[in-house]
Amino acid sequence: MRFPDRPLTLRYISVCIIMMFVMRITYASPLSQSPKFATSDYITDTEKIVKAPTQWDMPTWAKAVGIIGATAALYAFDKNIQQEIQEERNGATNQASSLAQPFGNVVYLAPSLGIVYFIGNSNGNSKLKNTALLGLESVIISSAFTGALKVSTQRARPYTGLGPNSFYSSGLSLNNNTLSFPSDHAASAFALASVISSEYGSNNSYVSPIAYGLASLTGLSRLNDNQHWASDVFLGSAIGYFTAKAIVRFHPGESGYTILPMMSEGSSGFMLIHRF
Repeated sequence: MRFPDRPLTLRYISVCIIMMFVMRITYASPLSQSPKFATSDYITDTEKIVKAPTQWDMPTWAKAVGIIGATAALYAFDKNIQQEIQEERNGATNQASSLAQPFGNVVYLAPSLGIVYFIGNSNGNSKLKNTALLGLESVIISSAFTGALKVSTQRARPYTGLGPNSFYSSGLSLNNNTLSFPSDHAASAFALASVISSEYGSNNSYVSPIAYGLASLTGLSRLNDNQHWASDVFLGSAIGYFTAKAIVRFHPGESGYTILPMMSEGSSGFMLIHRF
């Protein structure tokens, strides 16, 4: 059996510790009010989200139009923003990026959420368990949406030097160089932050600022590392945020089975979890 190397292990531990701190979990108060359960039927939830626009009211459509408009506005300045950030890039920003990046990387998030789940389970903390399940579902579904858009748009990443207007430069492919739009790291980070904020933010005033602050740093890390354009990060953040809000709203309390993926650099697998 191959184990993750030390840097990878430390990142797993860091993600878990910070998530536990943000959620303010202690052995003295293992139970939380209004526990919520995530469903194992990811396909059903995805269908609900995809079909949701047919039932939107005018205020909701206004938000959607605003997000599209903001994305378009950033698109117009993508090159200028990228040049400015790269000019200011230094050792300190690179270090901050390396610390923030794992909070948007599913390779770290999935096993970390699995660990958080089992900690909640061992402590009898239903809210912690359910937050882990809701977070995992939100991350996976938002990643599915961003993945579909990445393949559909084929936008070149900033580091390729092709510019922000380069789409389908190599035709339709799965080459990472042309999967820039939108940012999956930003989507995953904001999906998890939204779940944590929804589950714990109402009772702890510091939770939401910390959760969204970490998510924002993750998005900024993608700009610093020259992996994404500003419009990529903004739309990815919006996808993650609103996907998670919908999933939390869908599942105020359920039971059943959930499959959690477990991944490392050298191995992968699944955990089957029963919720009751």
